[in-house]
Amino acid sequence: AAPAVTRHNFPSFVAERQTRHGTRTPVTLIAAPYGLVELVGNRVIRTYVYTTIVGVSLTADDPSGVVFHIAEVRPKPAVGGPRPPGGTQQQQQSVHPGRLYFVTSTQ
Repeated sequence: AAPAVTRHNFPSFVAERQTRHGTRTPVTLIAAPYGLVELVGNRVIRTYVYTTIVGVSLTADDPSGVVFHIAEVRPKPAVGGPRPPGGTQQQQQSVHPGRLYFVTSTQ
């Protein structure tokens, strides 16, 4: 069965996601009211909620390339500091990995 997000008339884009290894995977990006939904076939791979997209860049070498910079919070182990009683000390580390897509057409 198709995901619920495809039953609406949200703008969608045929694209390729480039991995860190340089391979490209065909995907569909749907601009839903709550975020950008990435589909492979009829399977939702990931949803990027708009509040976590901290930046958008266009690529200089390809006019169809766009990079979405995503704010993700990951635990960062503490180095050297005192530990709270009964547990380990962890701080939050905010990272902004980029997701590179090449948009080929709109649907």
